[in-house]
This record gives sequence, structure tokens and C-alpha cells, in this order.
Amino acid sequence: MDFSLIVLTLAISFLLFFFLHKLLSSSKRQSRNVREVAGAWAIIGHVHLLNGPQMTHKIFGHMADKYGPIFQLKLRVVIVSDHKIAKECFTTNDMAFANQPKNIASEMLGYNNVMFGFGPYGLYWREMRKIVPTELISARRIDMFGHIRVLEVKSVVKEIYEYWSKIKNSNYLNSVVKMEMKEWFGNLIMNTMVKMLFEVQYTGYVGRRQQV
Repeated sequence: MDFSLIVLTLAISFLLFFFLHKLLSSSKRQSRNVREVAGAWAIIGHVHLLNGPQMTHKIFGHMADKYGPIFQLKLRVVIVSDHKIAKECFTTNDMAFANQPKNIASEMLGYNNVMFGFGPYGLYWREMRKIVPTELISARRIDMFGHIRVLEVKSVVKEIYEYWSKIKNSNYLNSVVKMEMKEWFGNLIMNTMVKMLFEVQYTGYVGRRQQV
């Protein structure tokens, strides 16, 4: 038999097996899982549906009107818009939502699932749940970094004022500074986090950038 014919036969057999497996698995998932939003792409899932001018909560509201009070996205996310169902998720069925499905990304990037937010439910997860509220996100720990947040707000106001003064001196008739507030808040949050971790500034607020 010709080699090209063998390769073609194997390729067709693989494709048929793949589509049959996907068809059977999707029918099983539909019978036991919540509704899934249509329009998912192969690799990025539903990310493209959230990347638009409309606010995220409004997008979820339109999806809830179409798919019901509970639905899922191909982002490993289940959206619940009914308060009674949400209460059951956090009380009666909290164990079902505490466990995360294993995947290669969390295993490789999370050092074999030691990042407890992505790890499976177990003894390690329960111990980390006790430590995090008291050591990482407690009121005392947040107050310890309060001076960094104040410093970053002062820095951004100072940079905007210096930039405005520079424009005013060069062009007195047009002394208006236009700021992209989305980028402004993004830089403020990024600088605050990097300053807490590495004690350096990641990026300037007005036209300057400094990598860590």
C-alpha cells in the first residue's frame, strides 16, 4: 500500500474518532451540567465576549436573561445571578465548589498545585485557608502597606501636575491634559502591587516606563 494512502487513512480515522468522542462527551455534559454560553472559540473560550465597550456585569446580565439564573463560561467559571442558588452554592454545596479540577497549567505554574486557590480540596487547602485570612489579608497586614498606597496616589498627582505645568509653559493657549483613566487606574494598581513586593516602581503614570 502506498505510504501517502496509509497516512491519509490514519488521519481520517483520527478525525472520526476525535469528532465522535467530542460528540459523546458533549452530550453527556449537557445532560448533567448547567447551560453553557454559545460562541466559545477553540483556545480562548469566551474571552472575546468579555472584551468590549460594555461593562462586564451588564454582559453577564444579558447572558442571564438568555440562559437563565445559572450558566457557565469556558473560562472554568460558573455565573449565578439568583440569590437563592448562590446561597446554596456557599452553604449546602460549598464542598462541590471548593474542589478545583486538575489541569496542566495549575500543576506547572503553581508548583504542583501548591497555589491553594487553584489546588484541589484537601488537608493542605484547609490549612492554607486558615493561614491566609490571618496572615495575608488581615486588617493588620493591610494597614502595614497603607503608606505605599498613599505614596502612589501622591506620586500620580505629582506627575500629572508636572506634566500639566510642562504643557502650560510650552503652549499657554492649550494647557489641557487629557488622561486615559482606565490606563491611569491600571498603572496605579500595578505600581502599588509591585511596590509592595519589590519596593520599586514598575511604570510611570505619564508617558514614562520603568521595568522591574
